[in-house]
This record gives sequence, structure tokens and C-alpha cells, in this order.
Amino acid sequence: MPLWWAPRGALVALALLAPLVLGLLAGCQRYDTLRRDLDTLERWAEVRGEVSVPEWEGGPLVVAAFRAPEREGAPFTRADVQELARPGAFLFRLEPGAYSFCVFEDRDGDRTHGPDEPYGVWEGFEPVALAPAERLERLRLVAGSRGAGPPRRPAPDCRSMRVGELASLDEPRFDAAHGQLGVWEPLAFLRERAYGLFVLREDAPAEPGSSAVRVPVVFVHGITGYAREFEEAVAGLDRARFEPWVFQYASGLPLETHAERLAQALREMRARRGVGRVCLVAHSMGGLVSRAAFDHLGAGSPEVPLFVTLASPLAGHEGAAAGVAMAPVVVPAWNDLVRGSPFLEGLYDPPLPATTHYGLFFAYASSSPWSGAPGDGVVTLESQLRAEAQAEASWMRGFQAGHADILRDEQTLAELRLLLEQRCAAEAGAAEVPIGTSVDLGARAPGDAADP
Repeated sequence: MPLWWAPRGALVALALLAPLVLGLLAGCQRYDTLRRDLDTLERWAEVRGEVSVPEWEGGPLVVAAFRAPEREGAPFTRADVQELARPGAFLFRLEPGAYSFCVFEDRDGDRTHGPDEPYGVWEGFEPVALAPAERLERLRLVAGSRGAGPPRRPAPDCRSMRVGELASLDEPRFDAAHGQLGVWEPLAFLRERAYGLFVLREDAPAEPGSSAVRVPVVFVHGITGYAREFEEAVAGLDRARFEPWVFQYASGLPLETHAERLAQALREMRARRGVGRVCLVAHSMGGLVSRAAFDHLGAGSPEVPLFVTLASPLAGHEGAAAGVAMAPVVVPAWNDLVRGSPFLEGLYDPPLPATTHYGLFFAYASSSPWSGAPGDGVVTLESQLRAEAQAEASWMRGFQAGHADILRDEQTLAELRLLLEQRCAAEAGAAEVPIGTSVDLGARAPGDAADP
């Protein structure tokens, strides 16, 4: 796409906004791929429903969607599955086609249906046809029968979002190339099994006889980000006290979608592993995804005693509007990053739970390329220090680091480890300890005014 006609100021702006609109300078092929992927994803159907179990005994509930065969007599294939910690809501996003739905209570924890486990199916397991972009609401599944029920034979996991899969940051799917793929080629990103909540493998086996309960720490990246960006933060964790997880997602897609999926994955991990509490550490746009996820956490979700954002554009990004105005195909996440967008306007409604302590880490290494205002070279201080975020913060701490460098900054990582030790690993009700040289605002109820 030729840009010789653009005003010089616009060209400079585009060059400075590389993390968001680099694709404008990469030619039309990238946009053609993005357009095709977005058109395909917009055709996917959405199925929402509720599960009830009249004689529920406390076991996790496995909800599955099976795609009907194209020819009579052929087997059904599992299209997606999720686990609930208790009866309640479920959500599937599926390609257009015919699907059957079922649920069972997994009382023995083997993730397959047994003859003594209650199950239920939708309309006698008759397939329901899902048209492109259809929204099917209030699909009700009741697990109450026993005996021969849903297919017992485990099927290959065809899920587009992985949940609880053991992984290593050395894997190619967690590299920078996949960070770009998640913006410009989201379908390829999904096909490479790069989307999901991953549990990082141990560097070394646990010591014999160790029975310590470890708290998961979930790391969430920003736009064009990827899980390996947290390599230094993960390496600094005390593995005897913490278990690192990473949430990697196609960061060009709408942020509300990822927020809902993050919450869904956390609920599933509670159902599967009995995880009662997790802590969230989010960089850049990941702070917006993580903050929005609180709106979807509820019954059946783990408690979040600590939430930390690192250099997050909490009030939006000045350059997002340029991408929306000038790009031949708009990356959906840009719409959410525009200042005053509906997503940003609703970000702090509802407030954080009273049991969640919030650490606001901001960076101030250089000026904004857009306005000359102080910031980290990508996000202004004004956006990082949004008033509503300050009002929710228990701690605020500034670091002289760049936007990406904050993830490798020794002082930042030391403060993060200290905060995790004090608020993430501590027993509930433990006395609060000052955070070194941090600005300690004290725990306050959401909505209270911040100190000047």
C-alpha cells in the first residue's frame, strides 16, 4: 500500500507507533490475511447455556460440544470441551455446523464418563444447526441420568484454547513470531495451539516429601506480546512457593473476548485441580484484559489476592485512533485501545473485589512520541496512572525503565517478587508488611479517593 501521499506528520506518527500499526508499512498481503481471518472468525457461532445437577456431589462438570458427522453412521467428533467447578454457565464459540451437547459430573476425576456418573444431553443428543454468526442463548443441560451416556472413549483434544496444558517457555509457540501472528494471523495462531492458559514445567523435580501448597502466578502479555517475555520474571520465582502459569492469546482480537476466556480458564483450573487462589501479573495491554476478567469471575472462580499491572495503558493509547483511521483493515484490539472507547469506559465497573490487592507499577524512561508527555516511550504516564486505577491501588511504584524493558528491569522484578511473597504466598489475614521503597498507599476500599 503506497504511503507517499500521506502528510509527513502522519508518516512520522506511523513510524513511531510500530507496535500497533507496523502492518501499514508491511504491504497489503498482511492485511489481506487479517481480513480473511476476521471474516472467518465473525462467522463463528456462539453458544451460551447453564448446567444444573439435581444430585450434585461436588465433582467437576465436564461440558462437551460434539460436531455431527456429514454422513450417516459416521462418528461424532469432539469440537470443544470445558470444565466447571460447580453448576453454572458455560460458553462455546464454534464454526458453523451441526452440534450436539452433553454434560456429566466427573466424580472420579478421570475426565471420561462412567456408568455411575450423572449425565445429561441436549434434546436427546440430536444435533442443532448453528448458522454463521448465530447466537444461541439459554441452552440448558441437566445432569441427572445414569448408565450409558455421552461417549466414554477419550477423543483428541481439538480445543482452540488450551487450558492447563504443561508447557515450556522454550517452545516455538511462545516466541516473538507468535506474538505477531496473534495480531495479524489469528487463525494460524489458533492452529498452532498457542492460545490458552499454560502451566510451566518444573526446571527440576520437586524434593521428595515436599507437601507445600504453591500459589499459581498467572502472567499476561500485551499487544504483539508473547509468553517468553516473562522469562526473567518466571526465573526469579520461588518454585517452592509459586507455580508459574502464562496466559497467551491472539492479542489483535477484541479484548473482552480474551477477558472472558481468561476467567473461563481460571474457573476450569479450579474445577480440574481445586485451585483456590491465583495471582495475576499483567504487562501493557494485558493489564486491560486482566482487569476486565474480574467482571467475569464469580461463583466457581479462584480468589485473586493480588493483581499487578506493569506499564499498562489503562486510559488507552493515543496512537490507536490513527490505526483505526488509516489502516485498510482495523485490528479489533485497536478499537478497544482508543481513548474513551466503550471497553475502556466500562473497565472499572464493577470495582475489584475487596479481597484483591492491586499493585500499580508504572514506567517513566522517556517521553511519549505523540505528545512529548512523560512515559515509557510507548505509554504515557497519564494513561498508566488513570485515576480509577490509582483509587483501586494498594501500592504504586514507578521505575525508570522502557515499556518492554520493565519486564527485565532488576529493580522492578525485585519489587514484584517481594509483593508476591507478601500478598500472594502469605496466609489469609497475615499482617501487611511495607513494600521497601514503594509508595505504599495502604489497602483501601474500591472507590475511595487516592492520595495526591
